[in-house]
Amino acid sequence: MNSIRVVEDEMSIKLLDLEPCHESMCNELKDIFQSLDVRNSLRQRSESLKNEVSSGMASHPNLQWEKSSIFHDSSLLDVPAIYRLDGRGSCSGSCGSRHKMNLVLCLNNRESIGTNFLKLEIAAQEDIRNQKGKEIFDRNILGVLVTFNEGLLRAGGWDLSYASSDEYTFAYKHAYKQIIKSNIIGVQLHLI
Repeated sequence: MNSIRVVEDEMSIKLLDLEPCHESMCNELKDIFQSLDVRNSLRQRSESLKNEVSSGMASHPNLQWEKSSIFHDSSLLDVPAIYRLDGRGSCSGSCGSRHKMNLVLCLNNRESIGTNFLKLEIAAQEDIRNQKGKEIFDRNILGVLVTFNEGLLRAGGWDLSYASSDEYTFAYKHAYKQIIKSNIIGVQLHLI
């Protein structure tokens, strides 16, 4: 039986520079993905995968797997998919600050690579501008692109036009590195 191995991809922030709360949420996320039942997760492609991830997050109160707008304006909460995150995380605040994580599941045509990066960039700006109570800064927000290696995309029966983890890494290094200002890492899911 196959399983999933998570490989973290340093993009605009090094893993060693993550805030402790982000590191903890990343470890929880890694555990969730690595404990997925591959056969059940891929049975109905995206739908079954999202359901399995949502079930895995049920025991992790700091993480939620649900669609939400990248915007905080109440008139912009019901938006098309290009303006939505797939999940969010938030620390308990016991650290004395507020740390947030924005998640994008990258099961899209490769033409959406830029959109997925920009979703995380806009979501970070919105989180900083609209935080009530404690002031937060760039270091308090982490964007996570959940990507798939070619083996997992093939095993799930996704179309060949879907972007792989390698394509996201390439796109960041060669196209988006100069314009992304927020903290973003990749969480690559590899079929082993």
